[in-house]
Amino acid sequence: MSLKEIIRAASKSMKDVFEGRTRLIPHPAYKGAEREQEVAAFLREYCPKRFSVGSGFVASAKRQPISDQQDIVIYDALNCPLLCPGTISQIFPIESVYATIQVKSCLDKKELKSSLKNIKSVKQLQMDSGITRNTMVASVAVRPPSAPPLGIVFAFQSRWKRLSAVKKNLENMHTQSIPRHWINIVCIHNKGILFYGNPENLSLETSLDNTCKLAILDDAEDTLFNFYVMLLGHLSIAEERIPNIVAYAGISKNTIQEALDLLE
Repeated sequence: MSLKEIIRAASKSMKDVFEGRTRLIPHPAYKGAEREQEVAAFLREYCPKRFSVGSGFVASAKRQPISDQQDIVIYDALNCPLLCPGTISQIFPIESVYATIQVKSCLDKKELKSSLKNIKSVKQLQMDSGITRNTMVASVAVRPPSAPPLGIVFAFQSRWKRLSAVKKNLENMHTQSIPRHWINIVCIHNKGILFYGNPENLSLETSLDNTCKLAILDDAEDTLFNFYVMLLGHLSIAEERIPNIVAYAGISKNTIQEALDLLE
């Protein structure tokens, strides 16, 4: 069995579970938690183990406000010190975060706008200059600022019948924001993907500017596989980001309390 066939089977299972639980679970909050767990479980199963999958908030050592709550956070499993460890929701240093994902049952204009706001709250955080390790000599080197984490929307359904309509709405919303804060990928399960990148090789453009154009990939049957290839391709070439823990040593109690208050 090929990888594509394996992912197709996982996609069908994800769809069946989503539809089944949508019928059985009446409360929106619990329904939302279930859909997030389905996507997170897929990522934990198929992403390389040097990356972990969690949920929570993203913080900067630059004393900026903490991000909005993120449904899914893909972060460096080896070098990420959790600033507020927990089993449900955590606080991640921005340097260790590679992508955040907003999971939606059904995408419409309101949910797309909300996702853009949520993703912006992460992308506007400033990274510390960071460190690089030299295994031969104890040393610290400053590296240039990195591109922000990927901002992704994963929806199980869409109010829009055509991907072109999603594209039009997203492009209109992006005109109100700087390119650095744009959504990188919108994946609608079993429908298709909108993304900034090359549809020929599924590579992503992460340094966004006003010349970048949204591409549409409408291969409905292999939507999840194509999304997986895009994400894995990005993660495989992503630089190792090592937070300067000294810079985070002074993170205030107010920042942590802010996150806890948002969970209530």
